[in-house]
This record gives sequence, structure tokens and C-alpha cells, in this order.
Amino acid sequence: MKPIVSVLAILLISLPAAAASVADNYKAKCVMCHGPDGSASTPMGKKLAVRDLRSAEIQSQTDAQLSAMIENGKGKMPGQKGRLSKDELRQLVTHIRGLARKG
Repeated sequence: MKPIVSVLAILLISLPAAAASVADNYKAKCVMCHGPDGSASTPMGKKLAVRDLRSAEIQSQTDAQLSAMIENGKGKMPGQKGRLSKDELRQLVTHIRGLARKG
């Protein structure tokens, strides 16, 4: 019975780390232009005329389209291909979807 408890404890401890990972990735790669809330109201976002991630224009894109934009970049937005795993890309897309619900 002890090994099961140990495995469960490890899983529970690792869950916050996964949540922090998407927050850390968004903060490191997106927040400077898109802002913490996705509104693009940062000085850099305004300077570069960055789109609001909460907008219907962005939210109406498929997950595959959003993933491709994150991977390949667009305009002055640098691509993250090779810097993020498929799971990290999926998490960022989920995070972007969540921004619309908060805004």
C-alpha cells in the first residue's frame, strides 16, 4: 500500500509544477507584448500594434491555427518552434482560450 501512496503524493506534488509551467512560458514568451491579461495594452504591444488575444479574431481561430502562429511567429512576433514541446504549445493555446473567459 505504501508505494501507491508515494506515487499519488508525487503526482499531486507535480500538478502545481505543470500549472506553473504554462504560466512561466506565457510570462517569458508572451507577456511583454500581449500583457498578463492578453489585452496587448503593454507599451511594446501598443508600439507593435499587437492583437488582443481575447478578441473574437484570435479566439475564432482553431487550436491548430493558434499553435502554428506560436510555433512559426507572425510579423514581428518570433516563432517558438523547437523551444516548446507539443504539450507546452497545447497548454499555451488553452491559456489563451482562458484569457477570453477572464476578460
